[in-house]
Amino acid sequence: MLTQLSRVMMTLGCLLFAVPAGEAQVDPGAVGNLGTLGPLGLGVSSGRETIPGAVLVKITGEVQCRPCTLEELGLEDTPGDLYQFSQDTNHLVIKVTKATPDFTWDMVERHKLFLTPGEDPTPLHRLLSESKPGRRIQITGGVAPEEGRFVPLQVTVD
Repeated sequence: MLTQLSRVMMTLGCLLFAVPAGEAQVDPGAVGNLGTLGPLGLGVSSGRETIPGAVLVKITGEVQCRPCTLEELGLEDTPGDLYQFSQDTNHLVIKVTKATPDFTWDMVERHKLFLTPGEDPTPLHRLLSESKPGRRIQITGGVAPEEGRFVPLQVTVD
């Protein structure tokens, strides 16, 4: 009950304190400080543009395969906890085991997310170069649930 109430309150807060498009940006060096995102983090800069409606999320998971797609795995229709991250012809599939805040990740309807470099493209390059099947991964970044875009701001591969 408390979790549902907090989700409702956060959703209402997002609606009441929405940031006009193009005003909120993420400073990649301040990922841990949500205050740098403006009210409730409603917008993330991809370096070239601001992605309106993007919110900060931290996901933990395990790389299932690289390079591969959900179609190649035969799981496009029933992906479960698997998400495909793509940039151009680079693809990887990650099984997401945890997302914080979970209600933000629950808003992501698509299981195919298109990667967009942030102001510092290093996290994106690291994600694409160091991801190997079976390795655990943590990615903090901005997700635009309606657009299916993800801007990695911090990547840790174990």
